[in-house]
Amino acid sequence: MRRGLLSLALGLGVATAAELVYITDLAIYSALAPCAQSAISYNVQYLTNSICPEPISDLQACVCTKNNNLASISKGVSSSVSYSCGGGAAADQASASTVLSGYCNQDALPTFPPPEFPVSYYITEIPEIEALAPCAKSALSYGIR
Repeated sequence: MRRGLLSLALGLGVATAAELVYITDLAIYSALAPCAQSAISYNVQYLTNSICPEPISDLQACVCTKNNNLASISKGVSSSVSYSCGGGAAADQASASTVLSGYCNQDALPTFPPPEFPVSYYITEIPEIEALAPCAKSALSYGIR
């Protein structure tokens, strides 16, 4: 019902807004490392909870064009990526920046090249890690990140 009303309202005047998606629903978002994904989703969610409305077109406009929000969120994402992915994660920084840019310009979404060596499982997802002592599990997880 809500989607139908939104489609009807958008059809009356803003045709391109009907194609917008949340940043976490972009195909290129799913190609990010988990640490970069969480950096982006955390920072966008923070804006949603603080100053930006939740509807798709309103949120995208608030993040991308209102005040200086994009510069602020870019700085927050960069800081979060450095913290979560590691200070030397230049590729993750660049990828997160590309996703933010793509979110603001969804008519021209970039693509990422496929990884040369795709990751099927992260070491922290291997079931045997549960057999480790909590301190060893934590150290391994921290060391890998």
